[in-house]
Amino acid sequence: MESALVATRDGLQLASAGLDIDDADRLAAVITGEYATARSVNEIRPLGGVRQVVVEFDDGFLFIMHAGNHAAGDANSRTLSTLLGVTATVSADAGLVGAEMAHLIGSLANHLTTGSRQAVPVGGGR
Repeated sequence: MESALVATRDGLQLASAGLDIDDADRLAAVITGEYATARSVNEIRPLGGVRQVVVEFDDGFLFIMHAGNHAAGDANSRTLSTLLGVTATVSADAGLVGAEMAHLIGSLANHLTTGSRQAVPVGGGR
């Protein structure tokens, strides 16, 4: 594994490893777009839920899995749908990476709650 990222399905980066902040934000946008593209296949052929998206490059892989729906932590009791994205070298065992991602998702379920956001009054609160 080279890097890992947890993001909301609307592209907000929640946590990352192996990436600087700018690359983490860019990868969050990429994994949400790729996942959305895969989900849109159901409009053509009803194949069920997307379990995993794998993009194979000359020198590595991008793996994307749905990481679950988690409480948003706000007063509206919303839930956030999250994704886990992992980049790996070409020598990675794709089956093992997928299994480890599934294990990680199960382990992190209790930690993937996003705190509530407070509204900022017009004028910056002054």
